[in-house]
Parts: sequence; structure tokens; C-alpha cells
Amino acid sequence: MTKVRVAIADDNKDIIDGMVAYFQSHPHIEIVATASNGHTCIKMIEEHKPDIVLLDNVMPHLDGLAVLEQVSKYEQEQRTNLQIIMCTAFARDEIMQQAAHHGAAYFISKPFAFDQVESKILACVKEGKRPDLSIEQQVTAILIRLGIPSHLKGYTYLNEAIQCVYQDRHTLNSIMGEVYLPIAMRYEVTEQSVERAIRSVIKKVWEQDPLPTDICELFSVACKKPSNSSFIGTIVDKYAWQ
Repeated sequence: MTKVRVAIADDNKDIIDGMVAYFQSHPHIEIVATASNGHTCIKMIEEHKPDIVLLDNVMPHLDGLAVLEQVSKYEQEQRTNLQIIMCTAFARDEIMQQAAHHGAAYFISKPFAFDQVESKILACVKEGKRPDLSIEQQVTAILIRLGIPSHLKGYTYLNEAIQCVYQDRHTLNSIMGEVYLPIAMRYEVTEQSVERAIRSVIKKVWEQDPLPTDICELFSVACKKPSNSSFIGTIVDKYAWQ
């Protein structure tokens, strides 16, 4: 296995020094560069072209979300396959949603152990590139038509679950392990938390009065609230893929 080239952006020198020391003799991971603020992070990525960046959300000059937005544009222009692991001490839903929209592959909450970082890096290598953004955009448009606002807790989980099932319809047969588990790992929550959050979103949809037209067309108006897997599967079957 070729060594994975990793760069670190964090304004905490102790964290950087600790990770550099931890990975110094790692057989599969190499730290190729570090940065202590948002501006130098962008220059670091352009110069060293790492495979993965560990990106702190709170940094001087440019925060992690601003860096991620610029890196997303750079990645599209350069056609690179850069993976971002967002590190944050403030794991709020809106931050994770924005980061996921701009291409963050995984999230890790501070404080963290270095072996947690190691497992996230290796998971990035195993999974490879996130789903095509065009699919994500289409799913987002569909959820808007269904009257599902993006601020709801669970919206991002539902969005990614639909994308996952679109990629492989058979994952619905083992939804906890094949769909919820990868999402849970990405956001550092449990599969049960993902399941409950998606169920809550679907409940909110069914509480709308009147129901959105697209919901009425997808499901019988008299139909009781569907299960998560039924809701996701019906959307994929109906729209796959306009």
C-alpha cells in the first residue's frame, strides 16, 4: 500500500506536534505539511497536493468552513481527489451541514485521541471519493420539493442516506449496517442516532398541513407515516434519477 499523504491545518501547535510524532513511523500514513491558519492552509494544499487534509474549523484569518469552500472550488478546477476531515470542538448541525455540502468526508470532535484520527484517515482511503455532487444537488432539490427544510436535525443524514441507496439499492436490505453506519462514522454519532434523526424528519413531513403535492403523489394521502427504509426507497424508485 502506497503511503497516504496527509496535511494538517490547526492553530494548536501541541496538536500538530503530537500528530506528527504519532505518525512519524506509521507504515501507511505520511504527514507531508502543516499549517497554522486558513491562508497558509490553502497555500499548503496547492503546493503539497496532499491526499487528505485534517482541517480545524477554528483558525485565524480564515476558518475551516471558509477554507473548505475555497478548497472545494480548487478541487473542481484541478480535478483532484482531495479528502477533508473536519476537526471541531463545536459539532453543531449547521456547521456539519455546511461542511458536508462543501465536500468534507468525515468529522472528528475535539478533544480526540490520535488513534481516532488514524481510523478516520484509513476510512477515507477505504471509501474513496464521496458521491458525485450532481447527485447530491438533485437529492437536495427533491427534499426541498417535499417540504423538508435543511435546518432540521437529520436532514443531512436523510440526504446522504438517499444518495447511498441510489448508489446501491440493495443497501436497504441492511439499512443499519450499510446505510446508517457509514453516516454515523462520518459524523461521530451512533447508527441509532442517525435512524432516530431521519425518523424525526419524516414525522415532521407528515405533520405538514396540507401535505406537499409531491408527497401526495408519492404516497396515498390516507397512508400512515412510512418507515425510514420505505420513505427512502420510494424516493429513490420515483426519482432515480431525473
